[in-house]
Amino acid sequence: MALHAQHEREIPGRQPVDRHKVVHRQLESGPEDDPASQAPEHIERVPLQVAAGLPRIPAEANQSRAPAGPLVPKENLARAQAKKVRFISRLPASFALEAKVKQQAALAWPSKANWQYVGSLAQRAKAETYWVWETQAELYGRTYRLVVVRPSRPDPRSVRALERRIDQEAQQLAKACRRLSRQCFACEADARSAAERFLSEQAPLFHTLHVQVVAHTHTHRPRGRPRRDGAGVASETVWHLAAQVQEPTAEQRQAWTEAQAYFVLITNVPSDALPAAEVLREYKGQVSVETGLTQTR
Repeated sequence: MALHAQHEREIPGRQPVDRHKVVHRQLESGPEDDPASQAPEHIERVPLQVAAGLPRIPAEANQSRAPAGPLVPKENLARAQAKKVRFISRLPASFALEAKVKQQAALAWPSKANWQYVGSLAQRAKAETYWVWETQAELYGRTYRLVVVRPSRPDPRSVRALERRIDQEAQQLAKACRRLSRQCFACEADARSAAERFLSEQAPLFHTLHVQVVAHTHTHRPRGRPRRDGAGVASETVWHLAAQVQEPTAEQRQAWTEAQAYFVLITNVPSDALPAAEVLREYKGQVSVETGLTQTR
């Protein structure tokens, strides 16, 4: 297992960390009748009190901001623990924990609760700036520090990927809604059950999905002149589902675009030895070294 050591650097007023034991690697996880006699006479729309919840912030992160390394996370973390190696690593977007932590950080962003401004890490004009937000979480039975990083500029490629995902979901939902509208049900209870099942199966990430139960009452009249007493006239009610897809708002799109740029760092270095801002500096410094080595090869 090849591990990269970071150069030594002292942080005034803080407990020194053995930089030869602070390693930086990217973790990876391992692991769709006759119209005349059947004409509708009455249509009743009954709103169904079931709708998709507020869209969640997308879980994908900008993978182009950090180098990748083919390591098995559980084994690597266990080895680091056994050898008492201090590390800083990128937590991949394929981890459910990564999406959960980014969601928590995004919810805290409007009030800036626990967010810390780091500023620029490069000595040049108009350089990208950063904010960090720290928490702790358990992974494979051990507790680690997690630092969510918010860059000032999202990667254009990740923004385009986000727009594609939104468009694809809209197309899939429209197709599913058309299929749903062709179904009919003999009773309202069956229609409501089908609506709840439909919402559960679709579970839109970006759009809001609403479903109505619609009752269609058909009157069946016998052929010939109608009788004065109305005998022979029968009514039948069937239920259909009408689904509506609500597009995300501009505010939601903006929030997703910003959150798309978030990435999460995981480390076992104590906070008194390396605050969240310094965790980011250490990590970005290693990324710069690896990028420079790649370009000179």
